[in-house]
Amino acid sequence: MKMNKMGLLSVSMLLLTAAGLPHTAGAAEDHTTVTITGTVNDNTCTLTGAKNGLSFMLSPVSVRDFGAGAGNPVGEIDIPVVFTDCGSGTKGVTVKVTGASASSTTAFKNTLDANGSGGATGVGVNFYDTDGTQIEAGTDVTAVPQTFGSEGITLHYKASYTKVADEVKAGSLSTVITLSFTYS
Repeated sequence: MKMNKMGLLSVSMLLLTAAGLPHTAGAAEDHTTVTITGTVNDNTCTLTGAKNGLSFMLSPVSVRDFGAGAGNPVGEIDIPVVFTDCGSGTKGVTVKVTGASASSTTAFKNTLDANGSGGATGVGVNFYDTDGTQIEAGTDVTAVPQTFGSEGITLHYKASYTKVADEVKAGSLSTVITLSFTYS
């Protein structure tokens, strides 16, 4: 049987289309625009040594150091937060302090107490603003606003152990206090 050239071409096109090869006739297209926005600020600083968070250790204390009443600060330490390399537009910073509170107190919770891993019980952490005022845990407070120039500043907070229950038992202590900085 003889096949003419036109028939052979038609069969070839049909086979190519069925094989999934591209065919442009009648293809649909869609288009969209992607808009990306952002802000470049000149009013931020570098928190020196804070790339992975800041860690401070309270000095070891004895159960007897807490005395009879709850709330007494024991073993107070300085918590320096150092701002450097501030942009030319930096005028100051507002600090928001957050963290979990120890049961029915203003102290920050000892997270090792709750999970039964040898944590001290009946003890929490007091955290003090740069002016010496105690910052209450669980209240999302805004600390004292700070003003400084492009040279930066060191803010000095304080932390201490505090008795949060009738009885204190020996063990380890750990708490997380989050400081969020908004520059002006």
